[in-house]
This record gives sequence, structure tokens and C-alpha cells, in this order.
Amino acid sequence: MRSKFQEIQSIQSKWGSLKVLTHNNLYLIEATGFITPKLIKKNLQLAKDFGSEHSSWKYIIDTRSVSMIHPLNIFELRKIPKLPNLEKHYVLTNNRFFRLLGKSFLSKALPVEFIENLDSF
Repeated sequence: MRSKFQEIQSIQSKWGSLKVLTHNNLYLIEATGFITPKLIKKNLQLAKDFGSEHSSWKYIIDTRSVSMIHPLNIFELRKIPKLPNLEKHYVLTNNRFFRLLGKSFLSKALPVEFIENLDSF
């Protein structure tokens, strides 16, 4: 499935990166390393532009290569539901800890669905 996506930008920091890929109305972020609020903030601006160009779209973040998350990320992540024309937000993870953490805390702040692969898209 990933082969259908086209990379539009890579956002780098000293310890982590976000690769932004799109396909039709799908916006996929491949997160790697240590993800900071600054990385998320830059990505949200791209997502906002993408959302403005689509009448309905899906935001998918692949966290399978994330090694660490900054505790203040939640403040940036809470902006996701406010993106223009967003239909649904998905988190792709095979890490049970991230899924448990997300279902316990993140899903209360964000309407998010956890998935294990991209096959359904």
C-alpha cells in the first residue's frame, strides 16, 4: 500500500523526523526517532494546507519507528481535530505500549482510531 503514496516533504530535527506522504485524500506521516512538539507543529501547518485543498481527508501517522515521544506533544496533537475538512485521524502502531497509552490518555483528548496496517486504505 505504501507504494501508492508520494512523498511531499521530510521534516527533520536533530533526533527525529517526519516524512509526509500523500495519496488522493490520504495524508500519511512516517515518524522516526524522537518526536518533538516542534516537528509536530511544522507538520500541522502542512496538514492544514492539505486539508484546505480537500473536501474530506484522513490523517494517518505511522509510529512504528518512533523511539521516544516528548511529553508536551499532547498540546500540539490536540490541534489535529481542528484541521480543516478532516474526516478521521488514525495512528498506525504495532507497539502495545503506545496503543495502551493512546487508548488510555490520548483518545480522551483526540478522536483517534488505532490501526496495525495500511491495508484498509
